[in-house]
Amino acid sequence: SLGLLMDASDHGSTTHQPVLSTDFLYPITGQVFDDQVTLETGQTYERSAIQEWIEGGRKDICPIKHQKLSATILPKTNCVLKDLNANWREKNAGSAKETKVLVQSKYESPEIGLSGSMKLKHSSSEISVTSQVDGIVPELTSDISKLWLSGSLHEIENSVLAIKRAWGNADADNEIRTSLAKPDVVSRLVEILFNSLDIRVLRTTIYLLSELVARDETVMQTLMQSYPNILEKVVVLLKKGIFEAATLISLLRPSWASLVAMDLIHSLLAVVKAAVQEGSEQPRMYLRPKTAAILLLMEVLKGDDGNVHKVGGAVIAEKALENVVSSLESDRTEERIAAIRILLNCIKEKGSCRRIIADKVNLSSVFGIFMSASVAEKFEIVGFLSELVRIN
Repeated sequence: SLGLLMDASDHGSTTHQPVLSTDFLYPITGQVFDDQVTLETGQTYERSAIQEWIEGGRKDICPIKHQKLSATILPKTNCVLKDLNANWREKNAGSAKETKVLVQSKYESPEIGLSGSMKLKHSSSEISVTSQVDGIVPELTSDISKLWLSGSLHEIENSVLAIKRAWGNADADNEIRTSLAKPDVVSRLVEILFNSLDIRVLRTTIYLLSELVARDETVMQTLMQSYPNILEKVVVLLKKGIFEAATLISLLRPSWASLVAMDLIHSLLAVVKAAVQEGSEQPRMYLRPKTAAILLLMEVLKGDDGNVHKVGGAVIAEKALENVVSSLESDRTEERIAAIRILLNCIKEKGSCRRIIADKVNLSSVFGIFMSASVAEKFEIVGFLSELVRIN
């Protein structure tokens, strides 16, 4: 419905404020449309923004729906929406200078409403959005707007890098994640993943998507439903040496069959051996690349075909035993359990590797997870310790 919802309150206040449907607003910026056009895909854009997109070299793709356009000549203004916008401005021009606007987005659930403070200027239709989410840093709001509005890949890439810097320096983590998790922003991040050639930008984009997926299930649903080939693309990046991709692959939870088909064992071992350092360039990830790689290798072991034997054999052949053993010191219990399973597989493949493992393992780290382990995991731990005892 294009109707206005007038019965909204702000944090328990009894003062009623005008509430505007998302149909009046341009995605991401929250600005009220001034000259809106509706493309053949059914998606509405501000004329100046979509014109910039087309002139930026992406003339045959709808930015939001990623569908090909049969024509690049923009249609006439959507007069119905324009008249409704004009009526809203006229009715509310005499109200307070700052009007609370609740965006009830058709892309999100009502409880994740986007609120912002908007200033209405009587002299023109210009509307300034001071904040999309209470507490979010202004620079980040600006960067997200640039990410969405720009038609230049170079400008979009710079926005991604700026967003990562602003996020790293901000305290309002929840508010920032809420703002970045919008489907339209996620869509732009995926577009960068498919088009950018800049390694630093790709690493940063994977970092942002990984942090969002790890903390918001709806982001993963958006990725898997709207971009069914996203997993294949991230796998390609992993094989090109972008180790952070292992994190996103793990968070997307591919099936065992998919993992086997992707032939990831050697790429994952490269991540394990590299033990990606999280220095000043890249903030600590929710799930470290090495942890993700160990967990994915464990998933491959769940099969019942020849690929199970390939894991242990590859670990030994690529001299990654010590790297796997070091995962027993991880602060994540699931990584320790996964490492035990991988090491057991290595011992089954080549019994002589028991000595190498025994020399490097810290038994206290193994005993430390025994009490919290499940019954099945306890059997595996006991089996692992039994194998080490056999060297004497």
